[in-house]
Amino acid sequence: SMETHDADKKKEIKVRNHESDIYDQLFPDDKFRAELDVYDRLLQPSPESLVLDLGCGTGRITRQILGKCLCLVGLDFSFRSLLYYRNHIPPERSHSLHLVHGDVCFLPFRKDLFSDVLSAGLFCNLPGEKMRNMGLEQAARVLKRKGVIVISVYNFSLLKRIKVYIRVL
Repeated sequence: SMETHDADKKKEIKVRNHESDIYDQLFPDDKFRAELDVYDRLLQPSPESLVLDLGCGTGRITRQILGKCLCLVGLDFSFRSLLYYRNHIPPERSHSLHLVHGDVCFLPFRKDLFSDVLSAGLFCNLPGEKMRNMGLEQAARVLKRKGVIVISVYNFSLLKRIKVYIRVL
């Protein structure tokens, strides 16, 4: 039911808010270079591009895209992650960054707005198939015709995640 999904989302928001200060340590660029290289290869934003990052979190992926496009919009439901992102962008690069506190299942953007949409690790954290489908439908709705969408999901076991988390602490 939607009530169960909403409760699951609230739990996920709590985890993301808690991890916001250490998230970049959990997913360091040197260990996830292959993922960053895939985004570089698949997304070729131009100076006229409007790019949307769904579940942008602390900006781990989009920090490398910022400055290559006209405008980058990062959406996340963790307000603390958005604050972390905003506070870790040099002021000279922040003019084209717009951060939105929101839900991928209910995007506050008009149809056919973005030339590129990306999402790193968001869809594997949405509770249930219904929520994942809603998010995908919303992403497709806001993507321009012939636009590019890149989605990655992680296959981390809970045990691996706990080991990484403990190592960082």
